[in-house]
Amino acid sequence: MFSKGATVFVLIFISRIADGRSSPVQQETTVNGVSNVVVETEYGPVKGVLKNDVKFFHGIPFAKPPTGQLRWRPPEPPNPWGPTVYDATYPRAACPQKCSNDSVFCPPKVAEDCLYLEVVTPADADETSNLSVVVYIHGGGFDSMSASMPIYDATRFVQLTKVIAVLIEYRLGALGFAMFNSSSENSSGNYAILDQLLALQWVRNNIRAFGGDPRKVTLHGQSAGAQSCLIHLNSPESSKLFRYVILESDPVTLPYKTKDEAFKRGLWLAQELGCLQDNVQPDLTCLRSKDPFDVVDAQRRLRSSITEILDKMEPFSPVVDNIHVHDQAANALQVHIDNGGKPKPVIWGVTKDEGWLYIKDLFPSSVSHWIFTIMRSLVFSPKEFPEAASIYDVTNATDARKDLADMTTDGIFKCPVRCLANTQVNGGSDQVWVYEWSHVLESSIPESYAVFSQKAAHGIQVPFVFQSFLSMNVTPDASDLMVSDAIINYYGNFIKTGDPNKGSEAGGVLPAQKDSNTSTSGLPNWPKAREINDQWTQLVFDQETVRTQSEGLDEDKKCNLWDKRGYNVKLSLAFG
Repeated sequence: MFSKGATVFVLIFISRIADGRSSPVQQETTVNGVSNVVVETEYGPVKGVLKNDVKFFHGIPFAKPPTGQLRWRPPEPPNPWGPTVYDATYPRAACPQKCSNDSVFCPPKVAEDCLYLEVVTPADADETSNLSVVVYIHGGGFDSMSASMPIYDATRFVQLTKVIAVLIEYRLGALGFAMFNSSSENSSGNYAILDQLLALQWVRNNIRAFGGDPRKVTLHGQSAGAQSCLIHLNSPESSKLFRYVILESDPVTLPYKTKDEAFKRGLWLAQELGCLQDNVQPDLTCLRSKDPFDVVDAQRRLRSSITEILDKMEPFSPVVDNIHVHDQAANALQVHIDNGGKPKPVIWGVTKDEGWLYIKDLFPSSVSHWIFTIMRSLVFSPKEFPEAASIYDVTNATDARKDLADMTTDGIFKCPVRCLANTQVNGGSDQVWVYEWSHVLESSIPESYAVFSQKAAHGIQVPFVFQSFLSMNVTPDASDLMVSDAIINYYGNFIKTGDPNKGSEAGGVLPAQKDSNTSTSGLPNWPKAREINDQWTQLVFDQETVRTQSEGLDEDKKCNLWDKRGYNVKLSLAFG
């Protein structure tokens, strides 16, 4: 009546009921040399694949497709598919976006049916393992990239850390954030944030079947993913679903939209798509009938017309709705603390030259001395200008892009991150660690990624965190692998224990520093943000080593200037 495999599965299931354990059982099979594993979720069984000593489950749906009448509505849980086994042996489509097909940052396939997630586990993980879990939210300015792209291949990360990695998709651009001021239609924006929340709830309800402990979840994001993580950290509903947070390259200063700004942008989109009733009211029936790539094309036209630089970087982004997003990023953490929000262990990271990627994109050739001077005067008030002029002066009269990039790095990334980390410490949390990434890729790399061989630009740490260099056609040298192993080990420790210095049994020891002040895993000890004489302390990932750097809070003239100025920045590009 039963096949041999089915008989074994039934016997194992009966034995587990007999000894009082009712959690789902994983079933492994090998056919034509391919090893598959089936895991039972609350929606039905999913089939993954075992390779390279890890199990992959690709493209598991955590929501219904956000298409048709579900476009611009909160996500809904998927329909059950059991007893049919869902094939999770290959990735699904990324959310709609436009990008260059020859870029490692461009997914190979896109579609509006895109709310899927990836689960990667150690080969021996099963429902009894109770492993720690990391949920990763990808970056991309809220309008590009995908969790299933090769640069986010979590194979090496899982091999080294022995944790479970979950990488999630979420709606992008206008499809993820457009607001049409129609609350009765649930069309008030922040669908991408709600997608992420539903994915976190999926992890809470299903990760044990894959070998994870739902009580041991770390939330991890880079760039727009870090912005998302900070929103969830400050949300009472979301924050109960994870215990630790890793925030990489959070562009804190980039403004969220007010309701009024978001509604005006929604009106523009409706008008551009021919879906504006009586020139005043968006027609949602019309909007939901449009091809999703017409929506993407419209948002690209919008971007090209925007003259405010920070708005141009994220034309569609989180909306301060006072439900899921309560304030601008620079303020929300303090509000969360003031309202009794429970502190969580956090790692903050920035790269040394975050702004270089953006400035090279905005100004492909050069920036003259006078343009830099004008932009500096737009950022700082007349009262602040003398101090700003002494700190941010032109070092190259024919091309001031480096100087402009330095100001961008400080004002959008480095200094607001310092401000928020200090807010956490001052609010009673002593579990805060900070790093600066200054290591660049010196190996021969394709011209399209040359920015990462010149500067430690925004995004450079991603292939090091995942050790996914091959996705960029890069052959790492010994120093690349050294710092990659180091950050993976620190993260593994943190995901397991809430402390980057404790708990790892993985490799990545730094021999040159093994006899110095080391952590339990042989890595150099990573002090907390204000651990050393209340100084601002961070770990620096240099070209050849990993080291600690400390200075008094009042010694950083640049960040002190920005703290006084504040992080509400408007900067027009109308003259460009």
